[in-house]
Formats: sequence, C-alpha cells, structure tokens
Amino acid sequence: MAILKPVLDEIFFPIFATLTGLLYITICHRSSQALKKLTAEIETVQPAEFTLSTQKSLMRRVLVTEDFLNTCQKTFSVPSFLCFLAHFIWCSGFWSIAVTGFNSNMPMFVIYRLSFAALVSYSGLMTCLWFAGGVTLAMDDVKRAYSRKTQERFLVVPIEDELCVGRCLFERQSPVLSGCEVLHFTRNSILVVTGTLLTYTMLLLNIQS
Repeated sequence: MAILKPVLDEIFFPIFATLTGLLYITICHRSSQALKKLTAEIETVQPAEFTLSTQKSLMRRVLVTEDFLNTCQKTFSVPSFLCFLAHFIWCSGFWSIAVTGFNSNMPMFVIYRLSFAALVSYSGLMTCLWFAGGVTLAMDDVKRAYSRKTQERFLVVPIEDELCVGRCLFERQSPVLSGCEVLHFTRNSILVVTGTLLTYTMLLLNIQS
C-alpha cells in the first residue's frame, strides 16, 4: 500500500482526471460548434424560404443534438463531478502548501512544482466550465435566431400553421450539463468557483498556521 499510494497520487489520478476532462471538453466543443453551424444556417435562410419543411429539418437536427447531449450527461455525470472535485481539492491544497512552504523556507523548486500543479488544476476547472457552459449559450443562440427568422417570415407570408413548430423549440429548456445534478457547468459559475476556491484556500492556510 505504501508503494501504491504514490502511484495513485502522482500517476493514476492526474492522468484519469486529465483524459476524462479532455474528452468531456472535446464533446462539449463539438456540440457547441454543431449548434453554431445550425444558427448560421438559420440566419442565412431567406424568410420566404423558411418554410415548414425547412423548419422541421432544423428541428430534427436540434433534437439529434439534444439526444446526444443527454447521452453525454448520463455518461459523464459522475466522472465529471469526480474530476471537478479532484481539481478543486488539488488546486486549493497545492496553493495552500505552496504559500506555507514559501513562508517556511521550502525549496523553491518544490514551491514552483506545487504552484504549477495548482495552476493546471485551476485551468482544468475553468476550461470545463467555459466549454460546458458554451453548449447552453449555443442553444440559446439557436432559439434567438429561429425566433428572429420567424418574425421576419411573418412580415412576408402568413405563418399561422407554422407557429406550433417554433413553439416546440421555445418551450424546451436549453440543456445545462452538470455533475450529478450538484455542479451545474455554466459560465456564470466561473467567478463563483474562483471565489469559493480562494475562500477554501484561505481556510486551509488558517488551519495550517
């Protein structure tokens, strides 16, 4: 067990958290790009060409993307939560140890190593929130583009029979990815997590002192 613990601390946990986070971020980025492409297509369509068949085709693509995101949410809910929690603990712990070591004449290379590890963990937290939160924003952009195009079409042709299609889209809540429904990954959470991280780090410093 004495040999196993350093292996877990130095190799398994960092690699697992990094690879899981990288895969999760890649999926979120691809999903956001797909939604942005859909938004661009809606904006380029002429109002007269924004027919019911076109709207159904766009709606079908939105549903496919949402189904994919729901699958990702079910798959990565627990891993993303554990990775986020691990990065949070590592970041606050490394920073507190580095600051304490600086005051207690710890070797500088150790302080640099701990500071770098804390910076990597913090970057992992912020990157996860940024890309996962971008999915929700991209879906909101799709809704806004669809709403504007519907209004433009209303000025050209009667669209009473087409309103139900747009209503289905607007009534659906934009997907918000989360970790075990405890941590919701939105860009609004970046400042909240940063403030909580600083508070937790100061608490550890007070305990160690």
